[in-house]
Amino acid sequence: MGRSDATDWEDVTFTITATMRGRWARQFLGLLKLMQQNGSVGHSEIVSFYSDGDGDYHPKFEWDDGLPEPAKPSESRGEPFFDARGAVLVAPSGCHASAQITRSWGTA
Repeated sequence: MGRSDATDWEDVTFTITATMRGRWARQFLGLLKLMQQNGSVGHSEIVSFYSDGDGDYHPKFEWDDGLPEPAKPSESRGEPFFDARGAVLVAPSGCHASAQITRSWGTA
């Protein structure tokens, strides 16, 4: 769990400049759009992004120094995992679940 910050319960508006290959940019933007959609409809799920660092995914990100310190991932799931609720979600051993979710990406 990360440290608490005064901004934890306030909205923070910021700009990130990202540089990456177009094929990764489309996937990254899809991730952001899905996170936004989940928040707007009150839907909770784990969303993920495959970071192919030994392939051609070598993004560069720049943002203002005045932002809160980035959270460190939990490794309790066997891979880096971020959860701002302060709790780590770990499925019980032997628990397997899957879901097919259909999304409509209409224009906003």
